[in-house]
Amino acid sequence: MLTSEFSAVDGPLAWSDDPEERLRQIAELDAAAAEHVHRGKPANTRRAYADDYRVWVLFTKTLGLPAQTCTAGLLVMFTLWLDRGHQALDEAGRLDRARSVTASAPSTIRRRLYGAVAELRYRGVDVPAHATALAFENIKAIERRLAEDGEQRGRGKAEALTITAIRAICAGFPDTLTGLRDRALLLIGFGIAGRRAELAALTVTDIDDDPHGLVVTVRVSKTKTRTVPIPYGAHRETCPVRAWQAWKAAAGLVDGHAFRSIDRWGNLGAGMSGKYVGEAVTAAGRRAGITIHYTGHSVRAGFATEARRASHDVAAIAAQGGWEPTSRVLFGYIRIVDQWTDNALIGIGL
Repeated sequence: MLTSEFSAVDGPLAWSDDPEERLRQIAELDAAAAEHVHRGKPANTRRAYADDYRVWVLFTKTLGLPAQTCTAGLLVMFTLWLDRGHQALDEAGRLDRARSVTASAPSTIRRRLYGAVAELRYRGVDVPAHATALAFENIKAIERRLAEDGEQRGRGKAEALTITAIRAICAGFPDTLTGLRDRALLLIGFGIAGRRAELAALTVTDIDDDPHGLVVTVRVSKTKTRTVPIPYGAHRETCPVRAWQAWKAAAGLVDGHAFRSIDRWGNLGAGMSGKYVGEAVTAAGRRAGITIHYTGHSVRAGFATEARRASHDVAAIAAQGGWEPTSRVLFGYIRIVDQWTDNALIGIGL
């Protein structure tokens, strides 16, 4: 081995004088580099890619092909296979969920394709860019067909959590340890425009006190680490800073996970999972009697739309939530607000 740990390379490598051996060393280095980059991805991303690859393996198996066979035609077929879905039965004639695939929404098909391709490339398969481009174009065709047919799959985009909804939800939190935790979870999540996994991974030492409020370091992220300032809120009941301080004091937090499970007797448990974070947001909305189905991602979408509604510029919003300023996702949130304030019909005399 050239090196047992790619990141440990800090000087000239001991290249062989033999041409064939040098080619082998280069191939080894390429494999080590791929492994190093793969390990650097967030754990939830690696799990998602692995799940997408599992679905790809199931698809190729139905065709009698090795999993690492990949062509433009197969990638397009993969999107069609996910679009149509199929049910598999076991020997007793019962539904075999492990081998069944539901008719997927375009967003799910797009994610499955992206993850499968990423995992194939990680495993050394040469996936040409033109092949993936053709498959993504087919997903657009699927979207057009579903729109023309009036067919809705999945829940669609997460509903943005509004300030009005936050006030209603906060008014409904019980005066218990769980209520204090969920209030802090919701408001800190809104303050950092946090993804579920980001909130689940926060530790007590990631949240520092500051005379102006809090400084939160988001270390585990889908993109990159960011430091987010959260100022005191104008209203005590919806102030993220006061909510965090109240939860931290009541739970006696010193280190470890910032947000933890709580059993029926009020005892703290392990850190909350990303799924549990999303469920807590959904349950809070229901408890407040809100008919809109909020999810963990509603917090992130809500921050972007409410910040734009308050006239903050794209760069400031992007920095708080860890988006690239040119992000298409962020632009989608911004457009929800701007379509009524920067509308080409306004002022033309209709």
